[in-house]
Amino acid sequence: MFKNSFKLLCRCVAILFLLFTLHLTLYTVTSAAPFSAKISLVTGAVEVKVAGVWKKAEKNMTLSEKDEIRTGQGGRAVILLEDGSRMTLDENSSLALSELQENNVQVAMSAGTMKAQVKKMSTGGKFQVGTPASVCAVRGTSFKVKAKEKETEIECYRGSVNVIKSETLEETMLSRWQKILVSQEQPLSKPAMMSKEEKTLVLAPAKTELSQEVRMGMSREAVQAAAAQEIKLAEYQQGKSLIDAFGKRVRLEEYIVRPLNPTTNEYDRFKMVVLNERENRFDYFTWTATFNKKLPADL
Repeated sequence: MFKNSFKLLCRCVAILFLLFTLHLTLYTVTSAAPFSAKISLVTGAVEVKVAGVWKKAEKNMTLSEKDEIRTGQGGRAVILLEDGSRMTLDENSSLALSELQENNVQVAMSAGTMKAQVKKMSTGGKFQVGTPASVCAVRGTSFKVKAKEKETEIECYRGSVNVIKSETLEETMLSRWQKILVSQEQPLSKPAMMSKEEKTLVLAPAKTELSQEVRMGMSREAVQAAAAQEIKLAEYQQGKSLIDAFGKRVRLEEYIVRPLNPTTNEYDRFKMVVLNERENRFDYFTWTATFNKKLPADL
């Protein structure tokens, strides 16, 4: 009698433990941390589909999982994720946010071109881009995807991209400056190296965008105009060319600007920017100081 009761008790405890474990597992899966995203730039015709309704996209609009975004002729949009990753949609492109969670971002592209700069994820994290012809999986890299109905072009600019053909599950790995064309009608080919001209086309706009960003939206002409008023505004620009240890010419540019602080609506900060340009490389350093009061005009 005692043995039977003890066995029954053990079974009940085992069942309760299994139920608790299952509940804990389900809770862990369903309580994955949500991941915020927003549209940081809108140019031209851009629309967002929220809860089944298309509406005009606006800068700083928040995006959620399952939302869709599309650009028309001449349209362009930049989607900024919570971890700093960025997706840039060119004109005539369509993208859906299939999964938007911490360490698990999956988007689907039915058409168009997207450039992505993905921050390095922790172990187990994934960032995937699906198209009709392929799936691209990365953990931290810079790449471009151009999706068409039956083929997808992929270029890797930094890090690596794992490319899988959707129909046959064939896969390959792209390294820096490699490209591949994935077609539904052809076997998966080997990656090819990008030409010097193709690299130049990638680096030129990237440098322009980065220069604009670190100068807080000021154009080169605007910065140089500020330099002409150095005595009045105490803002200046200095540029010079040097030869590095490898005999390569390096162009250095230094800027000090005094931007308006949008929080206080006062000129209580200044920003130092150093740009370092070589033939095939562009680096920068930026530092901003904010004071507790408005700075004098003749600083």
